[in-house]
Amino acid sequence: MSFSRFLSMALMMCLLPLGSQAHERPFHHIHPKKEVVVKKKKKKVKVVYEEEPEVVYVKKKRKKSNLDSAFSIRGVGVSNWGNKLGLSEYENGALGGIGFAMRGMVDRYWGVEFAVDFLGGGQLDFYQSQVPLQLSFAHYFVPHSVVRPYIIAGGGLQFTSLDYANGLYGFDMTEVTNHLGGGALVKLGSRLAVSTEMRMVSTWATLSNTLELSESCAAAGVCPNETLVTDGDRLNLGAQFTVSFSYLF
Repeated sequence: MSFSRFLSMALMMCLLPLGSQAHERPFHHIHPKKEVVVKKKKKKVKVVYEEEPEVVYVKKKRKKSNLDSAFSIRGVGVSNWGNKLGLSEYENGALGGIGFAMRGMVDRYWGVEFAVDFLGGGQLDFYQSQVPLQLSFAHYFVPHSVVRPYIIAGGGLQFTSLDYANGLYGFDMTEVTNHLGGGALVKLGSRLAVSTEMRMVSTWATLSNTLELSESCAAAGVCPNETLVTDGDRLNLGAQFTVSFSYLF
């Protein structure tokens, strides 16, 4: 065998594997399937943050007092000791009547009151009437309670009329008075209240004293001498009891 033929056969042996790798017939083969990976999208999770409600504290203004102002209608009874002019044994007897008062609070414990009363009474041929105008200051011990005890003090002017001999003659007087006492107020609701009160009353000065004579006084022969001395201060003491019905506002 010649060398050239041997070389040709060797080349052919080397080329056969290359042809099979070029996918020519009859050298078929199957490529493996590619694995497909599908990535699932992650769902977004919504996060909800709940905020706590804001708490606002409002400080209410405290009232000076829950008693408030009051308008009162009251029944008044007075018992006096002493005499006015000494012309009748019935002077300064028991008197009764009605009155009106307006009371307002200065602060939680203190109140101020203005009152006017219309009083009258007498026996036989004598009649006495009084119209006291009083300014008072009251101190409440427990102003926020339903029952409110208090003390009260003050003073004012008193207009007194004395009628003798069934009105044939008389005297008109202007006097200075003072009082000191205590009582208790009871609330019946948000707007209504009732109170009772006891005062010691003193009359200690006479500012004016005028004699009044009727036309029939001389004919009856009972007129006092116009020169009768009636001036001068006289100390009279008395006790005053009051029941009041009040409207609060």
